[in-house]
Amino acid sequence: MGVIIRNMDKKNILRLIIGFLILFLSVLSWYLLKNSFDQAQGGEWVTGVLWPSLSLIALGSFIGLFYLIESDWRVLSEALLLVVAPFFVFFDSLNWEKLIVIGAMFFFLWRGIHRSRREKKEKIKLSLAEILLKGLAPTVTALTLLAAIGFYGSPYAQSLGQAEIVIPRDMFNRIISPLLNAPSALKNLTGGQPESAKNDNEQLKSALYQEINKYMNTVGNPYKRFLPFGLTTTFFFAMRIWGVVLMRLAAILAWGWFSLLRLLKLARIGKINIEKEIITL
Repeated sequence: MGVIIRNMDKKNILRLIIGFLILFLSVLSWYLLKNSFDQAQGGEWVTGVLWPSLSLIALGSFIGLFYLIESDWRVLSEALLLVVAPFFVFFDSLNWEKLIVIGAMFFFLWRGIHRSRREKKEKIKLSLAEILLKGLAPTVTALTLLAAIGFYGSPYAQSLGQAEIVIPRDMFNRIISPLLNAPSALKNLTGGQPESAKNDNEQLKSALYQEINKYMNTVGNPYKRFLPFGLTTTFFFAMRIWGVVLMRLAAILAWGWFSLLRLLKLARIGKINIEKEIITL
């Protein structure tokens, strides 16, 4: 059993249309992510999260649709290259560490193609949901790896390596004030605390705050260069978890596109007879 596109000319036209949509949505997605990373410190939720998420759902839906209707691994590879290529337009700085991650990304893309094709070949009765989820899961991991590379090179992530470590003053005051006020509380019991003592406490508090911040920066300075990598790792896992939600929404939308193709009689699920050799006695 397999997905059959009626008429070879229609198939090629459909390939071109879906390929164009994948390219367009890929450019849009990387542009929105780039804009989101550049405004990470002060961007709005709509521009920083919502629009990139919606764009990625739409992109994933057409990738999923391609997994359903296409079995030629070369065509599938070309379609996924349309997803990857625009990334290098918006995120162009590369080094050997990023190349290793890009290598892992291509492995996951290949795995997505392999799993979707195997699901269609080996199953007697097709399950559209299984094809979509098994193909999209590694693809989402690949796209998340690319997004992590882009985030690592963003001004916000790189600024952490040079940023000064500063303890929030409110948090410092809540911790240190009870310790400094303890002697004053005892004096209040014996006749009140002079105004000069209160001023001394404030000056001591400010001096301690400055010295502790200075000490934190002196001790933590050798480790600052690891902050961008640590934050990028956190970003990757957070995006991968969020990607599970986006993947399922994309799979539902891909199923809707495929149902529309069937309704328009551009695609159908057909049955084929397969000859198989067996050993008998």
